[in-house]
Amino acid sequence: MQTEPDQPAAYPSVSDDDRARRIAARWDYERKDARDSGRAGQAELIEAAYARPELRRLCPYTSHWALRFATVPLPERPGVAEGEVSVNTVSVFVTSAGRYAVKEDFWGPVVAEFATAAEAVAATIRLAEAGGPDVRHSGSSTSAP
Repeated sequence: MQTEPDQPAAYPSVSDDDRARRIAARWDYERKDARDSGRAGQAELIEAAYARPELRRLCPYTSHWALRFATVPLPERPGVAEGEVSVNTVSVFVTSAGRYAVKEDFWGPVVAEFATAAEAVAATIRLAEAGGPDVRHSGSSTSAP
């Protein structure tokens, strides 16, 4: 077995021919990394996403503490095969104020903020399913300025 490129040694290696196991291993890595990070709210965010079956089938990854998802496990994403879809535009992260923010894409503006990780994850799913930024709902969310 080979280790994933550009991943810490703690990332569990699994065979390349078993995507479900690779995605599960990536979830294990992200969950452990979030717990070990000590970053406020990060573990809650990852666990809220992991609790949702529709996200658990996707490959999670973080960049600059933002959680994103792909249908293709790492390291396959850079060379996504024709017909494969990489869902890596929606992102969710913990703000410096301890709220959970959702973006339509990694570089775009925040489209909504939520008080809880579970609310932000639900909005992330709505955004991905709808293909647009209308993720706001009544409750504890606030629209971004």
